Amino acid sequence: MKWNINIFNCVVRFLFLGGYEVGKTNSKSISSLTLGVLSIIIPYIGFILGIIGVFISRKSIVEIDNSNERGRGLAISGMVCSIAGICIQVLLILGIVTFYATTSSKTIIVK
Repeated sequence: MKWNINIFNCVVRFLFLGGYEVGKTNSKSISSLTLGVLSIIIPYIGFILGIIGVFISRKSIVEIDNSNERGRGLAISGMVCSIAGICIQVLLILGIVTFYATTSSKTIIVK
């Protein structure tokens, strides 16, 4: 019986109220995705952008769980991109440090 009432409510809402009530997209989830993509693309500064993106995406996931907003997929994508960007930036920095450490060493040959 409950199922029939839900269908009736959906039909009434669609026909007379102009569609379904859909929550707005969380703006922090959009920001977290943007920061995540930028953390992958921009060298050096991307590490900081990735850390900020992880915090913002986590906060937006909590907000989405507590409200009727959309954008959970964007927030999760932002977190994944931010973590990937942090890993790429750490590998980039370690690679550059290793390169300079191995190439700039001066070898003294004593005869």
